[in-house]
Amino acid sequence: MQYRINRENVKTAHRRLKMSYRMEKPDRIPVIEYTNHPLGYSIRELALDEEKMLRQQLENITLTSEYDTDYTPFLEPWICVPIYVEAFGAEIRFFDNEWPASTPVVFDNPADVYKLKYQKPWDSQLWKQLKKTIEFFNKHTHGDLPIAATDPQGPFTNASLLWDTSEFFIACYTNPKEVHALMSILTDQFIEYYEAQLEIIDNPAFPGHSFPLGEAGRGISISDDNVVMISREVFEEFNLPYLSKISEHFNGLYYHSCGRYEHALESILKIPKLRAINWHTGPFEMNEAAVRKVHGKCAIWTGPSLSETGWKGHMPPIEHVFEDYYIKENMACGGQGVILAGYGSYYGTQGADAPEQDRRLLHIRSIIEKYTGG
Repeated sequence: MQYRINRENVKTAHRRLKMSYRMEKPDRIPVIEYTNHPLGYSIRELALDEEKMLRQQLENITLTSEYDTDYTPFLEPWICVPIYVEAFGAEIRFFDNEWPASTPVVFDNPADVYKLKYQKPWDSQLWKQLKKTIEFFNKHTHGDLPIAATDPQGPFTNASLLWDTSEFFIACYTNPKEVHALMSILTDQFIEYYEAQLEIIDNPAFPGHSFPLGEAGRGISISDDNVVMISREVFEEFNLPYLSKISEHFNGLYYHSCGRYEHALESILKIPKLRAINWHTGPFEMNEAAVRKVHGKCAIWTGPSLSETGWKGHMPPIEHVFEDYYIKENMACGGQGVILAGYGSYYGTQGADAPEQDRRLLHIRSIIEKYTGG
């Protein structure tokens, strides 16, 4: 399959990103602006047809390579969010144009946790599909483009998919022994399954899903979306020890959650070898000033949350969102250790040609200079 990348730009951007992750000062603050051009495939096709998945990703990479973004391309064999719990017998349902969903296997009997057993990597149906996809990516790109491990949902997220979510949250107060037992199983499984992917990927992408490329040997990314629904006390008892184990194993962790979780930031910062935190900045998600709590402790990778609802149905023009809200606060500490998403946020801009994308990037960089003095 054919694709194009601007190798000199990628090399420069990668160096810039590595410096930002290390909280060193690059020549400019990295801005990731991505182009997304849908080829008309359904969600089901993109998840379960490895050829269509690769074609779509290479299309976006080729278009993005035409302008001066700090995006560094990599591929991701994404099947579904609940892929880890499928190995425990959870049923995964796929739809044409909705995200896949899972059915839990533990409900109101906490003792059922002790009956759980999981299949080894590559034995369950979706993991066989994942292996097939990784091998297809290897074959058609020959190690030229890094390949990430599939969506790395953390143990606490997977626990709430495997155990009925409401019952699981209640059990954190009524049955802590069973919750710890499940978290221990899921943590060991996460490490085993992640390592199994690394063994067959020709050129692994680090940190992986949700984060721009960094460097090998300094950790992996992980998603922990349920942190928005739990207290600091629950996080520190039932989540922090297991995230810490994963971080120690992989020599670092790049942490992502959607939603608003300022209340947990101090606890998240206790993860050993925490490399970076990712959040969405917006009225209904992370407060724009949250960067002040993290600055100097780890890197920050953030993009604007552009939901109309978050602006009470009256979202300002995008230029004002960036200038008066998003960039202004993210530059409050000088911008060192900060990586920003551009106008397309995390999912990319559609329908813009390269000159237009470059104009947008120049505008964003001019706003950054306004608040940093250069």
